[in-house]
Amino acid sequence: LALKFQQARLDTRLLGFLPESIRKVVSDLKPEGRVNLAVDLNRQNPAEPADYSIALDCLHNSIIAPGLCYLVEDVNGTVLIKPDGIKFVNVAGVIHEDAPAGTTATVKLTGELALTDEGFSSGTLDLSASNVPMDEQFAQALPRQLQFLYDRLTPPGRFDLDFKNIHIGQDNDGEKSVDFAGTVKLRNCDFPMSGSRIGLSAQLTTQGRYSMGRGLIGCQTVLDDGTVKIRGKSVTGLKGNILYDPNNRQWSTDDLTTDWYGGRLKGKFAFKQPAGQAAEYVLQTGFDSVDLQRFLADSESQASPQTGHTSGKMNGSFSVNARIGDDSSRIGACKLQIRDMQVGKLSPLAKLLNVLKLTEPTDYAFDQMFVDSYIRQNSLLIKKLDLSGRSVAFYGSGQMDLQTQNVDLTLTARGQRLATDDPSLWQSLTEGLGRGV
Repeated sequence: LALKFQQARLDTRLLGFLPESIRKVVSDLKPEGRVNLAVDLNRQNPAEPADYSIALDCLHNSIIAPGLCYLVEDVNGTVLIKPDGIKFVNVAGVIHEDAPAGTTATVKLTGELALTDEGFSSGTLDLSASNVPMDEQFAQALPRQLQFLYDRLTPPGRFDLDFKNIHIGQDNDGEKSVDFAGTVKLRNCDFPMSGSRIGLSAQLTTQGRYSMGRGLIGCQTVLDDGTVKIRGKSVTGLKGNILYDPNNRQWSTDDLTTDWYGGRLKGKFAFKQPAGQAAEYVLQTGFDSVDLQRFLADSESQASPQTGHTSGKMNGSFSVNARIGDDSSRIGACKLQIRDMQVGKLSPLAKLLNVLKLTEPTDYAFDQMFVDSYIRQNSLLIKKLDLSGRSVAFYGSGQMDLQTQNVDLTLTARGQRLATDDPSLWQSLTEGLGRGV
């Protein structure tokens, strides 16, 4: 028996003709609209069920993507249904969203699923998507251990993905699992962390396995050409290998590298969420030969970044550890060493030099500046600031409020020597007397 339907409405009566195992799969998609159907039925033996094949051509339909809760509209493509499986041939659509004109998120699916009386048992799929928003609908598809993170960070960015040969099968314990490999491109993701807005764009090549019952059980990711922006400062060309440890529920990388304002930056990062506890992160970085003028000029608040900035070469390290959403847990350290430093006329330090009536060009040139500081909650505690100049030198300590960026320093004039050198006996005496001057 061969049947053909033109412009058939997708409703419960039409879906009722489908076999039970396929009916549930299709019903979960909540399809709407009209389709063209070609049905072939063949029954040679009354004692056996009929053999059949169904070709369904989508005509700008809409469905609800299972697990994602995305409304996908303008769906086109062909779905081939047989007793032992269902095949998707270039099924593509547009994700519905309230977005400005010209912003379109698309998704495309090709592949097949093997069917049993209980539903699908295995399959191989190709999945690609473009310009997908990371909104509340996306959050519902995240693993349970990451959904709370979205609630706190709410990144309004977008992503593209391209996965080939996604394999659906069973683990040794009988749970369904998904083996995946492909690329994910994050674009303009913006989220708060430790009181700062962090912008993230990156190209990720990833592979791993996801268990329907246990969640993510393994993942390896290569970060390439990543860009991170914090308070107007940019880290571009970021590279690294990211691993996921399911036992400790931790993402980590030990080999972050990038060129940074003419110098080099290396670092480690770990993000961990122990069961029943708040997530926490640890960041450790070291950098050298950074062009201080380029670093200071890269600021969103500077109208004319080419003039008036302090120059020099900067080395140092920075580390911080905190729980997500809890600034009171934040601790860290920051050390800086600046060589061949010349104070720009627009810098806060120039105001100090102006008070001291220093006007010669050499008055603004320093051999070295050294800063040793620690982070505790919302304060940067400056344990030691030592500035060695050709005409004048200072040392002192103080603190900076990380929220208001107000600085409170006590500086003492001292004799000439390199900032990292220990003073001689005579210098110790004279620098101690300097507190009374």
